Amino acid sequence: MYRVIAQYERLRRHYELSEKTYDHVAFLDLSHTLRIWEELKQALSKTDASLTSKALFKSATPNRKILKSFSNLEYIVGFMPDGITTQASQGNLFDWNEKEGDFSIGGSVSRDENLRITMESFYFQFGEVNDNKKSLITNPKIKRLNYIQWLGAEIIKINYRNEEGVLKGISIPRGVFIKRVANILDGSHTSLETGGNFDNKYGPPIKFLMDFKCGGCPIPYYLLLKDAQDIIECGPKTARQLAPPHTE
Repeated sequence: MYRVIAQYERLRRHYELSEKTYDHVAFLDLSHTLRIWEELKQALSKTDASLTSKALFKSATPNRKILKSFSNLEYIVGFMPDGITTQASQGNLFDWNEKEGDFSIGGSVSRDENLRITMESFYFQFGEVNDNKKSLITNPKIKRLNYIQWLGAEIIKINYRNEEGVLKGISIPRGVFIKRVANILDGSHTSLETGGNFDNKYGPPIKFLMDFKCGGCPIPYYLLLKDAQDIIECGPKTARQLAPPHTE
């Protein structure tokens, strides 16, 4: 268990650093540490039964009926139940690479007088949906899951045009997202030997996501920060009890 406690404290330190300020290197270190927690899922289920017997984690997905109205549009949509708050705001509330045509953004996102950002959901949408009363974040389906189920649940939904201009829809599971961010962005492995080539279908959409920012921080930063927060708050009970006390 001492090894789990060490990894728990390691994750907490990277989380606290990343929550205070956005730094690309710190972001890579956070992604790599989370990758270890994805790899620990089977071992943890044997040492802490609560992680598989109890639904301690929340996950949310878009409303399927509403999503059908957006099937012919490019979009990005994601949810972070109960929200994530960060002090790392560095710029405009939203930034993105400019594209021609109609474009809209939104979500449950706020910024206080100290520039701290709180985010529960977000969307980026290219083009107009027929019914403008519909929103990608309306009535999401929220589930309570155990740790392994949570890692296998969808973290983000993307409809985007690939290099051939073909519209492709892709749902990325949380565990896959964690591993792919760590690998693709060089958090765990160097891409210098491969020339930056992607080894699977998740590479291009994740790189695509890095162009979309909130408060100057890329969208994957918020998703990983939320994952880290959930593990710290809901992860192995023994690790939470025995880890060194939190200090500011």
